[in-house]
Amino acid sequence: MSIINNAHAGSEFVVLFFLYEKIYEKGSLGKDILMRDYNPVDQSEKDGKLAETLRFWIEHGLFQEEKNKIKIAEKYCSETLDEDLIFSKVCQCIFDAAEGKDIDSDKTIVPLFRVLVPLLGSEKWSVDKEINPDGLEKFHDKIWRGVGEGFKANRSNVASPALEISYLLGFLEKSVSSDGYHVDPTRAVRSILPAIFDKNPELRVQEFISAIENMIPILEGGPFAKKIKAIL
Repeated sequence: MSIINNAHAGSEFVVLFFLYEKIYEKGSLGKDILMRDYNPVDQSEKDGKLAETLRFWIEHGLFQEEKNKIKIAEKYCSETLDEDLIFSKVCQCIFDAAEGKDIDSDKTIVPLFRVLVPLLGSEKWSVDKEINPDGLEKFHDKIWRGVGEGFKANRSNVASPALEISYLLGFLEKSVSSDGYHVDPTRAVRSILPAIFDKNPELRVQEFISAIENMIPILEGGPFAKKIKAIL
């Protein structure tokens, strides 16, 4: 189910960060130890938030399970426990997991793109204009009305978590004066610059732009941005 719907597995990014931190510190952790020592006492070891989050991110490749031990996939292992670095790895995992998923029918990863692509590409939400859950709900109801099955970013269980997740992934910044957000993907772009310039320290402008579009495919010109805009 969708990572931006807080009623579904995968949407609990606070739990995800907690899991990532604990597994990172140990190198690997037994699944039984995770469930025994870190699961809240009021939650099922099979169906609680910790178990749901772990299962979702194993299925989508962030974590690997071998002989009942959980470790972070090497590709997504952060150099440090810096929050921005960790969520840049999560972001990379999300884009990789979305490869091959159907834009119209996927209900796990693509709903996040359905929120972010119109938001990042709209002149309505400039850096100096805030967006909040109510604004996101109205904005997306208007954009997706009549498109396929439509797309409802209702305030309580989609719009609020979608904005918070987009902030954690580096595409939004929190307002200092309210509970709103500003559209600003600077942190997301900054996190991929070392990977771009490690391969080639000197790039032409168009090569640089193409590299960004390939690594962050929901930005203007990226493959997922093109696919979503094509159906709007």
